[in-house]
Amino acid sequence: EAELPADFNETVRKVTSDAGFSNTYFFGLSIAEDSYQQTLKTEITVLSAVAFTVVVFLIWFSFRSFSLVVVAAVFLVIVNVLTLAVAQLLGATMNVLTMAIPAIVGIVSMSDLIHVYTHFREEKAELPFQTKISRTYKDLSKSLLLTSITTAIGFLSMLFTDIVVFTQFGLITAVGIFFALAL
Repeated sequence: EAELPADFNETVRKVTSDAGFSNTYFFGLSIAEDSYQQTLKTEITVLSAVAFTVVVFLIWFSFRSFSLVVVAAVFLVIVNVLTLAVAQLLGATMNVLTMAIPAIVGIVSMSDLIHVYTHFREEKAELPFQTKISRTYKDLSKSLLLTSITTAIGFLSMLFTDIVVFTQFGLITAVGIFFALAL
């Protein structure tokens, strides 16, 4: 099966327009795939913006902490950029499943961040900052590690399917979960 150049559809539209065909209708697999990809790009952008806004709002509403909102926002952006970079390096295709990866990784990331922040706030106020951080990570590291590993294993189980989009989805989501844990 031959691959069409990336700009094939655009070239055909330009040639027909330059030739004076004003009422031209295009159809076929390449047109449908091109339209699908354009729609996915738009939906990814909208979904990411909405998910990001909802998370920021919920954190602000729950904790009333501007610093936590900033930390959460930066954390989300870093984790998702790293995850999408891995997806790009692996040559993953954008589809309905991979479109959901930033939202899933964001949910797992925020869950961990909220646990850490809540535990940190519950430490005694008179303790030095470094002590509070050390105790928080000492108390939570095992549970955060276990929940992240079990969630990642669930997604990695998709590697045992013959469906490429499922294997890509599972692998990339698991990598994103490990990025969230590492940060």
